[in-house]
Formats: sequence, structure tokens, C-alpha cells
Amino acid sequence: MRATDAAIEKYLETKTAKGSSFEQVLAEIEAQNWPLDRVSHEHGVTRIIRGVGYEVVGTSSIRAELGSYGLIFNTYVSASWAFNQAGELIFVKVTRSTDAI
Repeated sequence: MRATDAAIEKYLETKTAKGSSFEQVLAEIEAQNWPLDRVSHEHGVTRIIRGVGYEVVGTSSIRAELGSYGLIFNTYVSASWAFNQAGELIFVKVTRSTDAI
């Protein structure tokens, strides 16, 4: 989980290749025992574009928790998969959040 976001995204793309179906990605998440955080058939994934703002990618999405690390402050690593209207995977994004006191 301490690998870079880009490295984790590359790994995820070997497990869930672009063009994979919504159901195939759900099956891989289940096979990896990653807890589901959100499944949406109505909303895509928000991607931040530095200096510009943001855009929403896709029309449906899945989000799962990949794991965590830390001793005092825990960092949680999650992944979001975005799908087009045909239900094909078009985008994968890794995000981190850290607990603070």
C-alpha cells in the first residue's frame, strides 16, 4: 500500500483492464477481498485537474478500500473505477486519506 498511486493504478490495470465490464471488476474486487465502499450506476469518478478544477469521468463507478498503513495516523488507500454508458471500464484512480487528531 506504500507504493505510489501510479504504481498501484498500473497494478490494478493488470487485474481490471480497460474495457472490462462492471461485473468483471466487481468479481475481481470480491476475489481480492477488497471491501466495497460505493457502487453507483448514476455517478462517475471525479478527477481533479490541477490549475483547472475537476471533471467527472464516466457514468457509473465502483469504489473499494484496498488497505491501510500507519501506526499513529492511519492512511487508507482506495480505488475508484469509472465506466462508460456501455458498462466498460474507462478509468482507474487511487486515492489516500489519512486520519488526524
